[in-house]
Amino acid sequence: MKEISLILIVHLASSTLLYCQDPAVEAYKEKVVDQMSLFYSYCPLSEDKAEEIWKDLLETKGDIEKYIENGGHTKTDFDDLSSLATICEILDDYMICVGDWNRFPIKSSTFDKGVKLMQASTEYRSRGSYCVNVIELTMGNYKCLLAENRGASTIKVKYNFGIPQGSQTGEMGLSSGSVRVMINNRDCSDYEKIVMNSIECIMF
Repeated sequence: MKEISLILIVHLASSTLLYCQDPAVEAYKEKVVDQMSLFYSYCPLSEDKAEEIWKDLLETKGDIEKYIENGGHTKTDFDDLSSLATICEILDDYMICVGDWNRFPIKSSTFDKGVKLMQASTEYRSRGSYCVNVIELTMGNYKCLLAENRGASTIKVKYNFGIPQGSQTGEMGLSSGSVRVMINNRDCSDYEKIVMNSIECIMF
């Protein structure tokens, strides 16, 4: 995952070229890059592994926050650590949403930042045809369909997808300005043959 490494290094490196950086800061950068690469690779294969990588990221995030609190950093190191903590915060939400082990919703703005960090891509499968927009995310070999609530109210989304074996239905709450996974190609072997039969929304 050279792309992931590059986007993180470019984000942080401009201020670290002219002095000898704290080795701990560099180690944290490398650890986060590794966790991003692992998530990219394993999310299509195993829900449990994706969750395990997310938990590792949470631990790294906590370590970085504690290291910041310890103080004694140069301004450059402090700025890099703060940027890295912000990246971890975004990835925390992104991974638990996209990894889809508990249908966790996140803010659309956070989702967009996570997509950029992880070098994933998105496109609208439906925009304006239903009460929610339907976004397809592609991250390497992993794909999923997410509902996006652009309305002002929290809603309950009921959906029905046609697949060769019959249909797959579900329902979930979705707050204003957030996204949430409905189905993914890890759990549905016939993902590429999905047909959206219906999507209905009920206001809470």
